[in-house]
Amino acid sequence: MGQVKYTTVEILEKLSQQAEEFGKNRYPDVSMVKNALIELGYDLELVKLPITFTMDHNDVEVRARFVIPGPDPEQNEAFYLDMEYEDYNNLPCVELPDNIEADEL
Repeated sequence: MGQVKYTTVEILEKLSQQAEEFGKNRYPDVSMVKNALIELGYDLELVKLPITFTMDHNDVEVRARFVIPGPDPEQNEAFYLDMEYEDYNNLPCVELPDNIEADEL
C-alpha cells in the first residue's frame, strides 16, 4: 500500500507565508487557491490537496506540486510550493487503497 502526502488550507497558509518571508522561488497565492476551492464546492476546513510531484530544489529544499481536484482530472488546477525538508517530511499523508498505486496519480 502506498501513501500520498497532502496539505490542508491551514498548513498551506503557514508554509506559503514562510516561503514568501524566506524568499523562496515558488509559493501560491493562497487567496486564489481558496477561491478555486470554494468555486468547486470544497469545505476549506476539510479539503486535502495532494502532492503529485516532488523534486529537490537548490539542494536545500523540496519543490512540491499540489493539485486542486476538480471534476475533470485532465483540467485540474495545480500550484507549486518550495519548502524546507523538515516541513515536507512533517506533512500529513493518507494511505492509498490496494488497487491504486502512488505513481498512477
